[in-house]
This record gives sequence, C-alpha cells and structure tokens, in this order.
Amino acid sequence: MKEILYLSKSGVILGNNVQKVFNFVKKKRFAIPAINCNVTY
Repeated sequence: MKEILYLSKSGVILGNNVQKVFNFVKKKRFAIPAINCNVTY
C-alpha cells in the first residue's frame, strides 16, 4: 500500500492530486479516514 505515498508530496493536497488520491483509494477499495474541506470566498 506504499504506492499512495508517491501520488503527492506530504501535507495538503490540492487540485489534480486530490483526484489522484480519490481514484487510487477507489481502485484499491479502501476509505480515507477524514478529509478537511475548507471554502473561502
């Protein structure tokens, strides 16, 4: 499962990297414990 570490740098993930992680976890059939979504205007 270490391949997820190579999808993005550590820390906050943004943009296309978020989609890479979502697609990876969907393919591997596991859940992400928590995602913090913030919106600023």
